[in-house]
Amino acid sequence: MEITSNISFISIMLKETQKYNAVVISATWYSYN
Repeated sequence: MEITSNISFISIMLKETQKYNAVVISATWYSYN
């Protein structure tokens, strides 16, 4: 159970990180163009 919950937590964190990265990349792109 511990391993499964860790995998779920990591996958959620990765999804949130991807959303954050998309926002940062968009903001950076707009600021340079």
